[in-house]
Amino acid sequence: MKQIIKKISFHDENGNPQEVTAGKYGVKEIQQHSAQGDGDKWYYDVIFEDGKGFMIFDPKVVEYKKIDD
Repeated sequence: MKQIIKKISFHDENGNPQEVTAGKYGVKEIQQHSAQGDGDKWYYDVIFEDGKGFMIFDPKVVEYKKIDD
C-alpha cells in the first residue's frame, strides 16, 4: 500500500510554527524521503505548482492517507 503525504507541520528558521497542505496555496505535493544511512534523517520535499520548493528535516506532525497501488 502506498501513502500520500497530505499535511506537514514544522517550525520555520525563526521557531514559528508553520503548516503546509497539499492542494492549498500552490502546494502541488509533499514527498517523503527515507534516511539513507547512519546519521542521516528522514526529510520531506514541499513542491509548489511553479516548480519551487523547500525541504523539511524536523517535522512536528505528518498527516498522510493510505491508497491502493
